[in-house]
Amino acid sequence: MIFLLIGTCVVPLRDQEREAASRESILQSARAYDFEAYHEFILAAYTYDPSLEIGANTALVPLRHADLQASAEVSRIWADGELKKYGIGECMAFEWFNTVGMFRWMQDMTYIHEVAAAAGLTSWASMDTMATDISLPLLRWTSADGDHFSHLPETMITHARMELLLCTPGMVETAEFLAWLPNAGESPLLIDSACQIVGALEPFAVLFAKAAFEFGDVEAASAHARATLGAGFFQSQWKKTHAKAALAKFLSDD
Repeated sequence: MIFLLIGTCVVPLRDQEREAASRESILQSARAYDFEAYHEFILAAYTYDPSLEIGANTALVPLRHADLQASAEVSRIWADGELKKYGIGECMAFEWFNTVGMFRWMQDMTYIHEVAAAAGLTSWASMDTMATDISLPLLRWTSADGDHFSHLPETMITHARMELLLCTPGMVETAEFLAWLPNAGESPLLIDSACQIVGALEPFAVLFAKAAFEFGDVEAASAHARATLGAGFFQSQWKKTHAKAALAKFLSDD
């Protein structure tokens, strides 16, 4: 069972949905996942593996139930599946937008560090050559005039870079990061539809803001959050909600 993650957190559920989103149902679904039996079959049928790429089980337990023991269990199942993906030559794709940030929210980086190491993503520089294949090629497109696009390789690399940076602050020096950081609202990748509508977590404009804050540049952090709030291209209001929450933190801690 796949859930729209944000919906299970803020929208009242009907009885059938409430049962499906129960701790017991989620754990049963997670424990039933068998990579060898399921992965190849689901790729042939749907071209992507929702248990890994959407990570509904991994995200729902900590979001809805705040159960640390169960969160660790479903996270271990997810990480084992990802390690097997890399073992057969595949790579993470939609996970960067849907799943990886959950480990940061759970404040447990064990699983993402383990998977990132298997992928060879252990340094700031290593992100430049990150694999960017996606299992649903139709989601990667560019309009004829080049003004609109979705899931560009550069977008995936930037989002993955920011997620790993926030999970591993020491992977780059402060001066190097601040020199790399684009000015607020100026990254051409901000209009990528993947940043606007995919996943329940932050767009990387907000990840820019959070990273700048962690590196001590409150002015840049606030500017990035404000730019997200003022942008007219974000279609998902919860993306702006992330920016509001980040800006409130920056202003209260300044």
